[in-house]
Amino acid sequence: MTLTEHSNVFGPNTGYKGAASPEIPEIGRNAETGMDVKIHTLSNGATLVMVSPGHGFKFSDGSECGPQDADVCSKLNLKRELRKKAEIKGMNLNEVRMLLDENQRQFLAELCGMADVVVIPFPVLAALREQGIRDQFPNAVAFNATPDTMRSAPSEKIVDINNWSY
Repeated sequence: MTLTEHSNVFGPNTGYKGAASPEIPEIGRNAETGMDVKIHTLSNGATLVMVSPGHGFKFSDGSECGPQDADVCSKLNLKRELRKKAEIKGMNLNEVRMLLDENQRQFLAELCGMADVVVIPFPVLAALREQGIRDQFPNAVAFNATPDTMRSAPSEKIVDINNWSY
């Protein structure tokens, strides 16, 4: 798949090296599917794709990004593999393994090529580890919540831009 950029937006895929306008999110477009991916620029100039459809996030640099398009996020919904391990009084105890299939891995690779950091849900990060392919996606990370930045509601969390979970 070839990635192109939105024609009216400056960002990492256009060759423009300046900061993005806070009023206009950067958008990377997958030329094959036409799917737009929102790209956020942090105050340090790093670009990121946040894979979260339900809500946006606030960052420790004071910037905020809105939720990602649900179609983008749904492409990384994990597959479950169940393996019966035991039974207790007629109830199955299953080992659950979460997996990304080849198409999902390819899509994640495309996202990783669009920005400096791709912030994925922690279960996706765990699935990459479990499948033994974590190092194939070096810029795919989850965010670490610290006591200083953690809030109760997702919309109140402040993501520390200097503390990512690899």
